[in-house]
Amino acid sequence: APPLITSGRTGQETQEEPQQQQYSLYERPQYNFSIEYPSDWQGEERRAGVVATFSSRFEAAFDPFAANFAIGVENLTAGNSLDNYTRSVVALLQSQPPGPDFNLTGPMPTIFGGLPAQRIGFTVTAPNERGLGSESRLEGVQIWTIDNDTAYVLSFAAEQNKFSSYLPVIEHIIDTFR
Repeated sequence: APPLITSGRTGQETQEEPQQQQYSLYERPQYNFSIEYPSDWQGEERRAGVVATFSSRFEAAFDPFAANFAIGVENLTAGNSLDNYTRSVVALLQSQPPGPDFNLTGPMPTIFGGLPAQRIGFTVTAPNERGLGSESRLEGVQIWTIDNDTAYVLSFAAEQNKFSSYLPVIEHIIDTFR
């Protein structure tokens, strides 16, 4: 299964005054999906399971972690069910956690891209992106579905004390997955 993605990006960007969030469309026809992401977030295309990551701007010069999400696509063996895939994802996360103090809630049934899906919440400690030896407590969500023997996985992470402020953005991203 694609790993949880918790690394954002570095830089000295600053956040302007809050305003109505604008979104842009990201399409990958070769992977048969599209999704909307915040227009002021930076995207980076990848390979090998993780198709793309998107990171927020840092809110201050010394902000330790940029909120981010990743889209993963995994080809499965024919007939792999959502239940079997969910069991394997959860078992992998529990046996190889993405960082120290990893806690998982769920999975719980939901809808993703109009298809039956599963969703988990998680918290984990991760190194700060800007400070050697310091750490941030992150909170996130991962959601996945299966369509035509392909798994689509969305992972989102932010600093725990800012996570709730990103919930409208997270829900918009999830709702626009096609």
